[in-house]
Amino acid sequence: MTPQQVKNLGYQHIKSYDHDAYNTDRFQKGVIQVEFTYHTASQQLETVDITIDEVIGKEVTFNQLKQIDNILN
Repeated sequence: MTPQQVKNLGYQHIKSYDHDAYNTDRFQKGVIQVEFTYHTASQQLETVDITIDEVIGKEVTFNQLKQIDNILN
């Protein structure tokens, strides 16, 4: 996965930050955030992290729940 692919899905770049020997770019769409973390010196991609914020009152169908379960578990 690349930042461009995430942007093509409609995710917006919301933050860039440096920490230790790394830099991170964060993208968000709705309740999903995707972070790309690179080693600052080499710009080598180290990790891609996905975070889903807590949502209260979000209705999903059983089939949608099965898809989410399959992806996350």
